Amino acid sequence: MSRVFNLQYGVVSLKQGDISMINYFTKLRIIWNELDNFRPYPFCIHQDTCYVVPVICQRKCEDQGMQFLRGLNDQYNNIRYHILLMDPMPSMSKILSLVVQ
Repeated sequence: MSRVFNLQYGVVSLKQGDISMINYFTKLRIIWNELDNFRPYPFCIHQDTCYVVPVICQRKCEDQGMQFLRGLNDQYNNIRYHILLMDPMPSMSKILSLVVQ
């Protein structure tokens, strides 16, 4: 659990700072992938009757999107607020695409 704690701390404390937005995203993606190794998605034996796992996966994707947006530099404030107002929240790839534009 201490490794998971350290990884989660790394996510919440990571800020873009003076690195490029793509390098910042890459650092986050590396931490998220390592977290997935320690805490993989749950699965259902009967996929046709499982409603909880898709919700958990969707919330995890939303959390990652918000973590990414939170750490961006202030120059991205306008797009950050625009994305946060979207309902439903877009996928991480869509968020990245919007920010890169």
